[in-house]
Amino acid sequence: MKHTQKMTDLREIASAESVEDIVLSYSTSLQNNPGLSPEHVNKLLSARTDISRADRTNAVAQCSEVRASRTAREPPSEEAASKLATPTSVLGAAFKWRSMTRTDTR
Repeated sequence: MKHTQKMTDLREIASAESVEDIVLSYSTSLQNNPGLSPEHVNKLLSARTDISRADRTNAVAQCSEVRASRTAREPPSEEAASKLATPTSVLGAAFKWRSMTRTDTR
């Protein structure tokens, strides 16, 4: 069901009739698909011949504003938070890098 909803949201964006409808559809779809970026919207809209480049640019700019306002006021989801660097992962990466770049032999 979750994947079906994501596809439905993409269809709504791709078939929107105006810039306002595109932005509204994008805003709604962020609830179900927070990974959807304005660049994805640009790719979807670039396949359409009935939308001018100016309208597409305008829609993508407005979608960027929507995304920025959402991320500014919402804390990261549990999934996103789990992907953040932890002290253990940072130290592990540092030790790995050091061992790879070490030139002295002991």
